Amino acid sequence: MMWKGKESSSSGPFRLTASNGQFGSDSLTSAAAGASSGPIAACLGQKHVDLMRVACGVAACVVAGSLSLLAVGCIRTGQPLQWSLLDRLSLPRRVKIQGVSDALAAVQDEQDPTRRYHAYLYLGDPGLYDDEQTEQEVVQLLSVALKVERVEQNRVAIIESLGRLGSTAAIPALSDTARDPSATIRAAACAALGQIGTAAVIPLLEERFTTDDSLDVRLAAAAALSNVGERSAAIVLLQGLTDPDIAVVYCCRKSLEQLLGQNYGNDLEAWRQAVREAEFVAPPRRPLLDLWPF
Repeated sequence: MMWKGKESSSSGPFRLTASNGQFGSDSLTSAAAGASSGPIAACLGQKHVDLMRVACGVAACVVAGSLSLLAVGCIRTGQPLQWSLLDRLSLPRRVKIQGVSDALAAVQDEQDPTRRYHAYLYLGDPGLYDDEQTEQEVVQLLSVALKVERVEQNRVAIIESLGRLGSTAAIPALSDTARDPSATIRAAACAALGQIGTAAVIPLLEERFTTDDSLDVRLAAAAALSNVGERSAAIVLLQGLTDPDIAVVYCCRKSLEQLLGQNYGNDLEAWRQAVREAEFVAPPRRPLLDLWPF
């Protein structure tokens, strides 16, 4: 397979080419080799030129190695492939959604996943809906879309919108999604459940926090519990203060601080006493990213 960077209109020293998956950096080394003659040598002297040649050689190896690593994830089709860094990142292009009706139509567009992505995010704005019935219908639509959508970033967009809408009607769909094979999806679902923030989400968040094999999901569940103003949520977080993973301990401590309004540091007994005596109230709703601690 041949990999080839875009051709440059000039023959400058940093144009890169590649063949059979091996990226060339001969332009860098050629530039270094040419440094031993001409005005550079006259100004610097041979000793400094030799040092520059060594530096250019090291740089050439680093560049070639880095570009080779970027190529590892590309699909081998046996055909020449033109590519760029932005192509590899698969960033969604910007699509403008013109109102709720346009968003609802975009959700049904099976041919354009990027349009669906922006439609899902658009529908998560609670300010779009004049009445609760319309908002609940959108919640139901997004809950169904969460089951049938296959593009992971689109599923994260749906989860984010369900969290922003904050409807308890989304809890069943988000609870199922919190057991998804993808750790990214499970973590996003935990964060969205935390945004809903009712006592009904505590058992599922406790399950993810105590049993999930992904640290990211455990941290997301611990952060989400900070948005649930219930003693039972704080009791779950107390368990994390003795966890062997320092990241879990830190996250649980910050979540308890959010619930209690106090930070007792490493004093485990003080934390326990505070949880026993505290008057719990629902904290202000926080953005989803505040409940996703990574």
